Amino acid sequence: MPGTHILLSDLSINTKSTRDNRAISDSAAFFADVVSHMWSNNPYGSAQAFLKFCTRLFQITQPSNSTILLALNYIYRYKETSPYCSEVSGTEYYIAVVSLMLANKYHEDKCYSNRSWAKVSGLDVSQVSRMELSILAAFNWSIKVDNLEFDSWSQFLGQYWSAVIEFRGQSIISEQNLDSGVQDCRRQGFISTSASITSIS
Repeated sequence: MPGTHILLSDLSINTKSTRDNRAISDSAAFFADVVSHMWSNNPYGSAQAFLKFCTRLFQITQPSNSTILLALNYIYRYKETSPYCSEVSGTEYYIAVVSLMLANKYHEDKCYSNRSWAKVSGLDVSQVSRMELSILAAFNWSIKVDNLEFDSWSQFLGQYWSAVIEFRGQSIISEQNLDSGVQDCRRQGFISTSASITSIS
């Protein structure tokens, strides 16, 4: 779903957003934790520096719940096709940004340019674009996720996160946040009405 690129000048922290700071922080913490576990094989959650990075990124870009779920889907699929990419230290920052960037391009009518994502994240734009091309090539140049696939993914992610929580013996973020993303996707036609996260045990 190609969209109109948004310039860097349009990116700023919107203090009047309907999404309050707590919701943004919770979403960022969930995203950082799942990326750390899924990409870096860290079962104990994200490092403080990476969590701070994701929180700042979410404050500026304010991704929707469905964009976050799509981004995590891209990370999981890319890790499956390129398992050794995550062994390089620091790649979690790039995969976090590029996955959100691709999900933003697919899901939103107005999307941020690669240069804007690089500037707000402090990452090198050439490396951002290089990883984007690597992911697209791994996906055979299609980032589309159909309803059935997203339905299966949302259920898998619910089970995946429940297993992480059980392993740690604690929860950083409630499953209601994850379920709200699924509901958001349902309303926009991304997944079928049969998908459920909170009902999974």
